[in-house]
Amino acid sequence: MGGIKLQKLTARRIQQYYNDRIQGKGGTKLSGNTVKKHHTLLKTALKLAVKQGIIYKNPADMAEPPKYTKPEISVYSVKEIKQLFGVVEDDIILKTAVSLAALLGLRREEICGLKWSNVDFVTKEIHIIEAKTIAGSDVIEKSTKNSSSNRTLYMDDYLCQILSEIKQQQIENKNFLGDRYNENDYVEVNETGKPVNPGYLSSRFRKCIVTNELPHITLHGLRHSVASIANEAGVTLFNISKMLGHSSPDCSGQAFL
Repeated sequence: MGGIKLQKLTARRIQQYYNDRIQGKGGTKLSGNTVKKHHTLLKTALKLAVKQGIIYKNPADMAEPPKYTKPEISVYSVKEIKQLFGVVEDDIILKTAVSLAALLGLRREEICGLKWSNVDFVTKEIHIIEAKTIAGSDVIEKSTKNSSSNRTLYMDDYLCQILSEIKQQQIENKNFLGDRYNENDYVEVNETGKPVNPGYLSSRFRKCIVTNELPHITLHGLRHSVASIANEAGVTLFNISKMLGHSSPDCSGQAFL
């Protein structure tokens, strides 16, 4: 909002900010749902300012955020997922992401936060306990979304093979680059070993879908696809919820996914 002093920030100026972001004035055009998240964050910050006596009242209380609209999320069939695997076969970054999203339903942040130390090829288990998220211009490590998001998932032989191939490719890249390789424990890295951030991963995936003229879908849509396919196969909502790391299966429709 520029250099407006906190004590001079008004509800009218906040409302203008919401309208400008939705219309794309002076910056990137944002969806109403994203602007609503901005409202929640701003309102929470200003509430603390009131509590600390910095301002007398919270101007965000008098601003009207956009109404939440349920997003339409595309899902893939088994056939389309197989086609997608063929497209990303030679792209180690997307192959990693698609494998974890389309086979286990991992969130984008969970994919970027997964470490090899939490992948057990002997027991065929993956332990989801960390994530990476974007905070402004920074990428930070954090715990998973909620306590239920900490979970252990089983890898079938197919996923074990894919992850083994990815790990071997990383070893070969390290041997080739030597000291120039960025050695770390992350599963999702580029050819030089640098960890991939969530924003770049989504952008790269989106470009791949468009370039190869595949049906529109997002990484989060692959997560929905896992739930949809499992549901059609007769898996209970409770077990799907546990697999995806939801706090409760007591939800309705697509909101559950």
